[in-house]
Amino acid sequence: MSFIIFVTCVILSFAQTGIDNPSTKAHCKATFELEVKRSDVMKPGKHKLICITAFAEEIRREGRGHFSGIDIFFAPKTAGGHVPKTPGDLKKGEYATVNLMLDKTNRLTQVNMTVVVPGSTVARTVAWKAEDLKKYFSNVDIKGKQVILKSEGTYEDAESESERAILHWDVDVNVSVTSDSGR
Repeated sequence: MSFIIFVTCVILSFAQTGIDNPSTKAHCKATFELEVKRSDVMKPGKHKLICITAFAEEIRREGRGHFSGIDIFFAPKTAGGHVPKTPGDLKKGEYATVNLMLDKTNRLTQVNMTVVVPGSTVARTVAWKAEDLKKYFSNVDIKGKQVILKSEGTYEDAESESERAILHWDVDVNVSVTSDSGR
């Protein structure tokens, strides 16, 4: 009887370690909202992407424009129920990307965001100032070939006369990073 209790305690103890902890498992929960208020080239309106899958690729460019970072691609399920399996698959429909630009010590220096929906593609640098990086992207953890990002925020084009778009995001993702595909 005491052996069964011991085994049960060991199993319960093992189950409570980080193995089944949702914060350490690969996951994707992301919503991107795009509102085009005014534009000469984009279709005005509101769009919402509820993304269920994510892929991350390491980017490294040498030479005069040397930089490195991580591109995270987010995709919703398509109208036909298809879930993209690769970054190439998702570029055939609606998707969003978050581009994390890093310095030589892997410190986050800039975040770019792109949302692609029918009639509109919006790409913006949403954070580059230290206070914006801290406010919106302080919860980024890059460990080896894994990236964990939890972020929520809003970016609005306020100064442009010809174009006005609002991006809102709510991202909770833990995903493996693959090598640069050389795009």
